[in-house]
Amino acid sequence: MNALPVVFLLALVADGHPNIQPVPESVLVVASDHEDDDMMVVYREDNRRTRKSVRGHYWNLEYELRDDFVRDVIIEHFVAESERLRGVVHRRAGNRLTFTVMREDGGETWCQVWATDGNYTLEIVDEPPPGHAPFDDKPSPSATIVFSRGASELDNDAERTLDTIANWLEAHPDFTAEVRGHRGPLEEPTLVTSRANAVASALLYRGLPESRVTVAEDPTNQGFEATIIAAIPPPPAPK
Repeated sequence: MNALPVVFLLALVADGHPNIQPVPESVLVVASDHEDDDMMVVYREDNRRTRKSVRGHYWNLEYELRDDFVRDVIIEHFVAESERLRGVVHRRAGNRLTFTVMREDGGETWCQVWATDGNYTLEIVDEPPPGHAPFDDKPSPSATIVFSRGASELDNDAERTLDTIANWLEAHPDFTAEVRGHRGPLEEPTLVTSRANAVASALLYRGLPESRVTVAEDPTNQGFEATIIAAIPPPPAPK
C-alpha cells in the first residue's frame, strides 16, 4: 500500500525538459539527458519520408498515465503544445509525432513522441543556434535504423540507410561501427538484441569485416530502432 506514493514522489524529482510540457497527470518514470548526443528524426518533406540526424542537448523521457489516457489524447496534447510554442508539426503517423520549435537563442528544438495507451516516450534534442558548433572537436558519425513496432526486420528505407553508412565506412577504414539495439515502450526486451544483430549482419553482408562491427545494448535509450555509431578505436594499451 505504501509503495505507490513513494514511486510517485521519486518520479516527481526527476528533471524533464524546461520548455516542452508533459501531458497533465503524467508521472515521469524514466529520465536521462546528455549535453552532447544525437537523434535520428523521421518526418515528411515534400510528400516523402525523410530522415535527419540532429545533435545537441538530448533528453529521453518516459511517462506513465492512467489506462484511460489513449494514445490519440497524448498525441493531441503535443500537437497543441507545438501550437502553443509556435512550432511546426512535421509528421503525424498513428502513435508517432515529430515537431520542431524555434527557441529565443536562435536554435531549434526537435521533439519525437511515441505514444501508447497509458504511457509515452518523449525524445527531445535542443540543436544549437546556427554558426555555433560546440561538437566539431568530437566527431561521431552515426545513423539510425527505424523498425516497425514489434519487428526486427529491415525495410527498404533501412536498406538504403545501410548502403550509405556502409559506403562511408568503406571510405574511412580507420573507423569501426558499434551497433546498439533499442526497444520502444512495452516492446519485448529481446528486440534490443535482435535489432542490433539484424543491422550488424546487414553491414557484414555489405562487405565490412567482423573486426570492424561490434554489437552493444543500450537500454537507457528507448525507441523502435538500432543506432550505428562510427568511431576510431583507441590504440591498444601498452604491454
